[in-house]
Amino acid sequence: MIRLRKILLCDYIYYILFFIVLLLTIYRLSIVKSSIYKEGYIKGNFIVNKVLYKEDYIELELYNNELVLGKYYNNININICDKLNLEGISTKPSNNTTKNIFNYKNYLYNKNIYNILNIKRINKKTT
Repeated sequence: MIRLRKILLCDYIYYILFFIVLLLTIYRLSIVKSSIYKEGYIKGNFIVNKVLYKEDYIELELYNNELVLGKYYNNININICDKLNLEGISTKPSNNTTKNIFNYKNYLYNKNIYNILNIKRINKKTT
């Protein structure tokens, strides 16, 4: 018990722990996030993670090795965990036009979504 108390009272342990946490934080912030999809035409199989029915379109959070936000402007019944064969045009989220206002691009990046897919055609896969 006395040895443990001596160890915990030593300042060097806390300095070393602080230094390790600082290095890990710098390393984590220096990693550049990028997408595996390029801008342009995309065709592939995706799994639906989230569905939001908006007034004039359906917003889908899709997964195929990476999260993609999809927008489809026709009516179709889609459920979570549906497997879809999609064709569409991929774009990167636009930057803020006004400073110090909600930044949609950073919001999507924090959710690990790097592309927005404007879906032209959907085929449901039956399992």
